[in-house]
Amino acid sequence: MLADFETETREPSPGPGRELTGSSPAQAGADAAFAGAMGAACNFLSLRPRSEDEVRRRLTRRFSPELVERVIETLRGKNYLDDEEFARRWRFDRERFHPRGRRLLQRELSRFGVKQEVIDQALEGLEDGENAYQAGHKLAVRLMTKDCTREFLFHKLCPYLQRRGFAYSLARETVNRLWQELAPQPLDGEINSSGGA
Repeated sequence: MLADFETETREPSPGPGRELTGSSPAQAGADAAFAGAMGAACNFLSLRPRSEDEVRRRLTRRFSPELVERVIETLRGKNYLDDEEFARRWRFDRERFHPRGRRLLQRELSRFGVKQEVIDQALEGLEDGENAYQAGHKLAVRLMTKDCTREFLFHKLCPYLQRRGFAYSLARETVNRLWQELAPQPLDGEINSSGGA
């Protein structure tokens, strides 16, 4: 789809022995620069969805600010750049493949230059508890052995969840939940703040 758009933005070559008509050399140069910038943007967008700010920063390395804004406007007009859709997809992909806490998702989207109101809208209804469970489950299954203790699970899993943007209290709750579900002989009691029973 981007390849078709990239082709549409290029002017056909006049071919050998023919001259450009109705176009000054300056206009031809501007068209060539626009086509080059558009091609660079399309190549960048073909790898994964991008935010406007990502594309702007990438193009600014090689092209003038005026040309970059023209390309951004064109891509936005064709719905190839949409920060709201980008933020929604980022959240969906994270929840599905690499669950993260709200704090970390906010930081990631902010780093991509997405505005705070767009981030808030994209993260509306986010279930940190379920995401923490999903993030910790696979590791918990690997860590669980017949001689695995609750303390061992806590000391491995709690920091892992915190690095993924989950609060300490939620990480502790999640470890307790996973221990109750996966332990061969569940023990009563909650983990206290030091990791003990």
